[in-house]
Amino acid sequence: MVLLNCHRVTTLPPAPAPVPWRPYPPLVRLDPSEYPQFIDSGNRDELCHALGHQLDYFARLNRPAEYPFGAASISAQKIRATLEAFLSMLAEEGDNNLTQLIKEKFDLYQSTGESGTGTVIFTGYYLPEVKGSLVADRTYRHPLYRPPPDLLVLQPQPGGPKKAVRMENGRQLPYYTREQIDQEERLRGKGCEIAFLKDPFDCYLLHLQGSGTIRLPDGRLIAVHFAGSNYHPYRSLGEEMIRDGLIDRHQASMDSIRAYFARHPDKLQSYLNRNQRYTFFTIDTGVVSGSLGVPLTPMRSIATDRQIFPAGALSYIVTALPSPAASASAAATPWSGFVLNQDEGGAITGANRVDIFWGTGTEAEYMASRMKHPGRLYYLVLKDEPEK
Repeated sequence: MVLLNCHRVTTLPPAPAPVPWRPYPPLVRLDPSEYPQFIDSGNRDELCHALGHQLDYFARLNRPAEYPFGAASISAQKIRATLEAFLSMLAEEGDNNLTQLIKEKFDLYQSTGESGTGTVIFTGYYLPEVKGSLVADRTYRHPLYRPPPDLLVLQPQPGGPKKAVRMENGRQLPYYTREQIDQEERLRGKGCEIAFLKDPFDCYLLHLQGSGTIRLPDGRLIAVHFAGSNYHPYRSLGEEMIRDGLIDRHQASMDSIRAYFARHPDKLQSYLNRNQRYTFFTIDTGVVSGSLGVPLTPMRSIATDRQIFPAGALSYIVTALPSPAASASAAATPWSGFVLNQDEGGAITGANRVDIFWGTGTEAEYMASRMKHPGRLYYLVLKDEPEK
């Protein structure tokens, strides 16, 4: 899996001083004098492939569509035109005068990030492969569920959190928590099961990553994708274990978490229950794709809060990447590049969170589980044609 051409970036230009916008919207438009230097650290062919997949998606849309763009909205037609113009620019100009060309052709919006400071936390995700079955038995007995029919997701105010409820005796009640679903089995027997896994920790991995693949007993692979949530508050399993002194913060990783619960399986469910957030899935046999149904591209696909940022839009990110396993003691590597808003996740909410897709396999798992760095997030929008 070719991800980076990191030799092209040694140091990143300093970020502009954060501006404490009060009150701050999710996105602010920048003056061209505030644009960063645009340096793409990734593989150019992969970027072009990701742009092509996203353009195919917009070409298939047979109706007008509007997507949240901070407190405003942006049309699918405008996003498509932005992607087409950017792809043409790459084909014609390559890296020549990239910053100047973007200043001339595109408006740039910056996420206000954490409390209006512009700081965004970048984490990583990957697609785990787990063992499962389409039918339950003594080996495969831990279910994954599709969104149940009594799940009602309330549309939030712009920028507000989603809320999921169910109706009981004419009253709206919060949707079931993880404990109610897993231990009280409130959804058992309602026809919502789509697959059954061998290991309850694998269920946690899929809930955490939002997507993955299941290897069936006959060797076939099927894909599962994020399809919704009960939208309860999210709590990190690792943070809970660190808080209780079960693992050391500096040694915390997915490997150490898995190893602890392999030794203490009786404690797993009680810790999972602390995170009331529960993920629902859809299942198919196609290629690895995000919540748009668009194929995901390592280091070119990101997951963001779709209540704030537009689906399929072109972004530019500035952050740092963890050291690979071969040089785990080395410092983080500065990284910047163009990415596409092609996915979402239950824990990725607000203007200050972005999840970068790392791909599949052991190396992707290693890097994604260690990815947590601050940075900056921008969105490019093609400028309107001047009136004649």
